[in-house]
Amino acid sequence: MLRISTITALLILFCFSLCQAQDYAAMQQQSMQQMQQMADCMAKIDQQKLQALEKQGMEFMEKVRELCSQGERDQAERLAIDYHKKMENDPTVKALDKCSEGFKAFSMNGLPGQEDEDKDAGEGGHICDELE
Repeated sequence: MLRISTITALLILFCFSLCQAQDYAAMQQQSMQQMQQMADCMAKIDQQKLQALEKQGMEFMEKVRELCSQGERDQAERLAIDYHKKMENDPTVKALDKCSEGFKAFSMNGLPGQEDEDKDAGEGGHICDELE
């Protein structure tokens, strides 16, 4: 009787492992499809506009660091808020967000601790303190 129980337990364990492997394969396939969709979407975005955004971002960060180092915290904060509003309304940034929408939802789904990171993002804090 003990031998049958051992065999039954091994079969259950094998079936469980097989189910887990199938779930992982399905998730991996879905992830690959979403990455390809994202890459296709990103390829449609004007690369010169992306480079211009990158340059603007670097200039913005340089100006904020300069203001912070001079003790102009309020001015740095206002600049950051204005820049954020500008980026929120930028068509290229909106296109980037749209491209990554589905992938973000999939990649963040079910990751332990992720909800804490999302909750902490953008909370309180001052731009000058964030740069330290």
